[in-house]
Amino acid sequence: MEKEEKDEVLVEQPVLVEEPLDLIRLSLDEKIYVKMKHNRELRGTLH
Repeated sequence: MEKEEKDEVLVEQPVLVEEPLDLIRLSLDEKIYVKMKHNRELRGTLH
């Protein structure tokens, strides 16, 4: 009896963001844009 070979499928696991710091950790070295009160804006790259 021949063995059936299964094709491996790579599936990305969803990233869980449970805390605000998780979002920052995932955004390191990314360009960001933050819109704040009183028409203030922050733009830059997280280090």
